[in-house]
Amino acid sequence: KKWIRTFVACKINQKEWNYWSMTQLIIRFYYQDKEVKSNMIRVQRILNDNETKTISFDAKTPSEKFDKIVFSAWNANGEKEIFLGNLKIIAFND
Repeated sequence: KKWIRTFVACKINQKEWNYWSMTQLIIRFYYQDKEVKSNMIRVQRILNDNETKTISFDAKTPSEKFDKIVFSAWNANGEKEIFLGNLKIIAFND
């Protein structure tokens, strides 16, 4: 497939305004345990205080070979709580 689309329900009580402390949703492509490509978004750029929203983001699959895809969330040393759930990942072509 040419694209990976990730859906995840996100809820925050208080927005993180420090760009470098915003929670990141990350998708990484690996070949033989070496990262060949990654894509990420910062959740608090999309959400406001006391908001719950299903966020989706796309990553084009790399032109290089890959044998593993890893999805992760990193709270980037932020001190604001975030709740994640209902993860869904699909693959598709144009």
